[in-house]
Amino acid sequence: MTEGLGRVLIVSGTDKGAVYLRELLADFHPESIVTQKSGTEVRRGLAGGVAYDFVFVNMPLLDETGTELVKDIAERGHAFVTAVLRDELADQVSVGLLAAGIFVVRKPVVRAHFLDQVQMMMMARQKVERLQNENDKLRQKLEDISLISRAKCILIYHKSIDEYEAHRFIEKRAMDERRSKREIAFEILHEFDDE
Repeated sequence: MTEGLGRVLIVSGTDKGAVYLRELLADFHPESIVTQKSGTEVRRGLAGGVAYDFVFVNMPLLDETGTELVKDIAERGHAFVTAVLRDELADQVSVGLLAAGIFVVRKPVVRAHFLDQVQMMMMARQKVERLQNENDKLRQKLEDISLISRAKCILIYHKSIDEYEAHRFIEKRAMDERRSKREIAFEILHEFDDE
């Protein structure tokens, strides 16, 4: 694996379960692994701003089944969440968990299946990150277009020119000063804001 798991949280009511998951995840070179035993501990950390890339919840926990906890974490949308649960519990809740975007692993955990699941999660994370980057670029582009359009409107109003001339004014100034049209538009907005 070229890229590690990042920050990992293992939530397990038993030390044995936590150690087993930690051993399985070692192959994926996590940046760090934090282990907690209860939903209360996890919620306290999350409320304090602690963030993880991947969360594995070995159900049940000391203070709850863990079903609500995995849903709470998944709703936050920052971590990929896996629920590790017994067959009888899986039969009852897996459909709801899968619908919430939570991966489900049944006990007893089969090493090969678990490792495949983690690889799928890592690929999903990479795809999500690519989509987020593309989304950020598109958002920036829309903001630039909006800013430049507002600057054109101000130029049209204050200089009594048409849209083509306003566009040309911004474009020429950006080329002459070797700066972006966004920077020029921002200056125009502030320049006429002061009037």
